[in-house]
Amino acid sequence: MIPLPSDGSVTVAGRTPRLDVEAVEAVVTLPTFKRPEQVLETLASLRAQQTGRRFAVIVMENEAEARAGAKAALPL
Repeated sequence: MIPLPSDGSVTVAGRTPRLDVEAVEAVVTLPTFKRPEQVLETLASLRAQQTGRRFAVIVMENEAEARAGAKAALPL
């Protein structure tokens, strides 16, 4: 795994427990800025996808104060 920058510019709010990173075949990046409802809708849509590929989702919160999108995604 690539280490995080030491300048504090990147924060990891959460990770999926027991994620087998070696089994992931594709990564979906989901940028968000003050749109928690849309993040939840998009994550539900991704969950409903029919695919044989194992994929991971990275939610990238672009709002450093409230971080509403990241907070909405964390319980999932």
